[in-house]
Amino acid sequence: MKKRFLSVLGMAMSAVMLFSACGGSGTSSNTGGSTSEPTNKAVVTTSGGGAEATGTTDKDTLVFVMNAEPTSMEPGATSTGDSYPRMTNIQIYETLLRQKMGDKTTLEPLLCDSYEFSEDGLHINFAIKQGVKFHNGDEMTVDDVAYSINKALAMPNVQELADMIEDAEVIDDTHVQVNLKYAYSPVLNILVNPAFSIISQKYYEQCQADGTNFGRNPMGTGAYKFVSWQNGANIKLAANENWHKGDVAIKNVEFRFMADATTAAIALESGDSDIFYGVDSADLPRLRENPDINVLSVQSAGFYFIALNTDGPNEALKNDKVRKAINMAVNRQEIIDGGQDGVGWVTECPITPGIFGYQEDFHADPYDVEAAKALLAEAGYPDGLTIQMKTPESSYYSRPAQVIQEELRQIGITVDLQVMERGAFNTDVGNRDYESIYFWIGSSFPDADNIVYKLFHSQFAHSGLATNMACINSPEADELVEKGRQELDPDARMEIYKQLSELNNENAWYIPILTSTNTLCARNYVNNAYGDSAAYYYIADWSFNRE
Repeated sequence: MKKRFLSVLGMAMSAVMLFSACGGSGTSSNTGGSTSEPTNKAVVTTSGGGAEATGTTDKDTLVFVMNAEPTSMEPGATSTGDSYPRMTNIQIYETLLRQKMGDKTTLEPLLCDSYEFSEDGLHINFAIKQGVKFHNGDEMTVDDVAYSINKALAMPNVQELADMIEDAEVIDDTHVQVNLKYAYSPVLNILVNPAFSIISQKYYEQCQADGTNFGRNPMGTGAYKFVSWQNGANIKLAANENWHKGDVAIKNVEFRFMADATTAAIALESGDSDIFYGVDSADLPRLRENPDINVLSVQSAGFYFIALNTDGPNEALKNDKVRKAINMAVNRQEIIDGGQDGVGWVTECPITPGIFGYQEDFHADPYDVEAAKALLAEAGYPDGLTIQMKTPESSYYSRPAQVIQEELRQIGITVDLQVMERGAFNTDVGNRDYESIYFWIGSSFPDADNIVYKLFHSQFAHSGLATNMACINSPEADELVEKGRQELDPDARMEIYKQLSELNNENAWYIPILTSTNTLCARNYVNNAYGDSAAYYYIADWSFNRE
């Protein structure tokens, strides 16, 4: 039976309207119990030149420093919210659609020429761009497109993002149809995620057959080709001379890994690198005063939180009064000031400010030390207790965690704070080997579902992934999450997410703390560099200001 399709323009306009309604304030609107005024020091752009290049260079290689190394460059093999593989992968691979340069509210075709939704919203028909070649010279086909999407859907990291997508099927030599289990408003944004990058079926299966690690030997259709990967040092790329969108201005890219953020900032200041992602908040004031550097800060797509393991070894954390006491003992603005150098926004609901579903007027239990002590006594811990808290070694985690450690000491809770190497921490999180953690979760597109589904749904309580880290098993939470996914009316969805925030506050599974900035620092001869909340930096959009 022939399906009826809606116009592309109508659906695209709906998507833009959805995201345009998600504005976030630029400063904290409340203090989470602090007696002082908010002191947020986050700004959008600083330096003499702003995002427009003012310096000059004769370089042909962009040195892009980041403070963590990807574990794999196979699409879908890492967390769909992890910004580090995203930054490398989107240079090598391409998706059917992409975000417009520096504008997450607008999507534009990349490996498709157009797309149409069926009237019931359950099918998307993509007209696939013809003549596109993979880096080895093979032509991309509709079979490669359908294979790539179906392969991604079978991967554990992708299932939590896209389980509303049934499959992809080839319609004819130029069209691929993506089928949904139910209509889902932000589905196009899911398909922009690098997990849905289009790969060569022939090359992937050849790698499987001969034992080649595809994740270490990536090959796509993107603006840059893979050259080499030196563990602990760098990943090098070179321009794809046969790119379907034409020549790129920057001919070579080196992603360089520097775990120490201050060392990386010094390298940028000295001119040893051109771009730095992962700046420490303590270094921001100095970099913002440097006329040779553009500091491009935007509100992050994720937020930091305490997760209390309700199914772990510490019996006290299974008691909702103990968890609520912890919730009432944290002073969010104090954590921002003391642990983030004043850079950040107080966040009290478990959804990032600035994305659909965030409630600006939502407030968690107020900061109240005496009330928190009373709750601990009611729970049977009048003399206090000890809890373990794990967090990654980055200062973005360890410094706020130290402030939290002191705040909980004031109500009689001793925090055994364990600051860990990121890989070991990730392993413990996957194994649920912790009593509590101070961590972060982000959204790869501006919709609450991309966060709350992962955080609250019971199917992810012991998934082995960085999902449902409080190990929640609540039918009420499951029902709200599922209703939010399938509801199309924006007002009804907002009400659902309000109820979910209230349920979380009532149970204190997660204690949202703050949203910080996502900052890209660039030498001022790099044209068109921009801030992006989810680190979608397409280097093909950039150029050098030449001498």
